[in-house]
Amino acid sequence: MTDPFTPVLVKVSGEVIGAILNAGFRDLLRARVNQAEEILRKRAAKGRPWLVTEEAAAGALFAYFRAAAEGVARRNLDLMAEALSSLAAEPAFAPDEFRRQALRIADLTYEEIVLLAAFLRAPAQEEGVTDPSHAWNFACKELRGKSAFPDLASLVQWATALQRTGYVVVWPVMQGIHFTPTHLLTSLARLVDLEEAARD
Repeated sequence: MTDPFTPVLVKVSGEVIGAILNAGFRDLLRARVNQAEEILRKRAAKGRPWLVTEEAAAGALFAYFRAAAEGVARRNLDLMAEALSSLAAEPAFAPDEFRRQALRIADLTYEEIVLLAAFLRAPAQEEGVTDPSHAWNFACKELRGKSAFPDLASLVQWATALQRTGYVVVWPVMQGIHFTPTHLLTSLARLVDLEEAARD
């Protein structure tokens, strides 16, 4: 994290704690926020310099630290930090875009991250071919039988759950109901490495 944002980082993390804690939870939530700060600093150090204003950074950081205080899993915090660092390196950074992505990312389970990564690994279709079931068929072939996805029903279960995020939608085809990734998943893939998160 570059120096101009260190005061903002400290101030926002402190405000999150002060706003939602009582004395009995201070140590627990301080530990969560400290862990989130460490994750964010590591991600920021790997990326490009932040180009956002302090005001814009404060809004995004508040959303990030609030998620940490609520107990979002470390894997999800790391994805949120990666998304924030990617967006903050753009001159046209919009805090609302980060908040929308952060809400979706915070709620993802490990199984959903694995399935999203499989959708993104699907090879490109031939020019002129637009089969909406292409990525779903690829994901099923690659994941079916693995521990988190013992059968087709489990894959359908997790894909159905993912519809709440907008990253995938159900798509009726002649062979039944399949799922297809949306532009929202493409946008997410520009910000974070889901493949890395799925390997953990």
